[in-house]
Amino acid sequence: MIEFRCAGTGSSGNAFSIIDDGKIILLDAGLKINEIKKLIDWKVGDVVACFVSHEHLDHSKSAIKLSNMGIQMFEPYKCGNQTFKSQGFYAKAFPVDHNGTENRGIYMVTPSGEKIVYAIDFEFIRFNFKKLGINHFILECNHLDEIDRGENESNFAHVLRGHCALSTLKEFLRVNQTDELRTVILTHLSDTNGDPVVMKDEIQKVVGDKVKVYVAKRGLEVILD
Repeated sequence: MIEFRCAGTGSSGNAFSIIDDGKIILLDAGLKINEIKKLIDWKVGDVVACFVSHEHLDHSKSAIKLSNMGIQMFEPYKCGNQTFKSQGFYAKAFPVDHNGTENRGIYMVTPSGEKIVYAIDFEFIRFNFKKLGINHFILECNHLDEIDRGENESNFAHVLRGHCALSTLKEFLRVNQTDELRTVILTHLSDTNGDPVVMKDEIQKVVGDKVKVYVAKRGLEVILD
């Protein structure tokens, strides 16, 4: 049994876990260390590795503390290491555009053979995964296509160039969908420019009723069946 858990997502901090037969992969570490420990039921010894997508604190806040606890870190955005193998997990990193900041997503195969793509804080993904037959996509869907420009021009530009619009994600999923796809989890929705109901409904229309679509939020737990 494979499980996805969310300790939190959004500008206040992002941290998720994938659990396969008791073995844990952490996806980002942008929350306080005790929140991340709670995410894994305090089973630090069961964590195979922690993937950190990029340096921004809402993704890396507790990375040093996790490393000091002896958890293996997979941080390809800064070390150039693009692949990871341990205890039956395989992960390959790929670059994603985040308004000039080095950022990575990952393609991962779990010990039970489930294929997962995780990416967050990106304007778009330039790679095609269709031939790989992805089972589960965990992807940012930050804002609607029409957003509030506001008074801060630099922030407006960052939203457009550093975060994924609903229409962009819809097209990515349309191109990459296969019969093997079973789950789509939407992360990092904007509090001001996102709408979880609209986004979930629009993504569901693209992937069809056979695929389960979830909006990530604190405390969400999903069995990836």
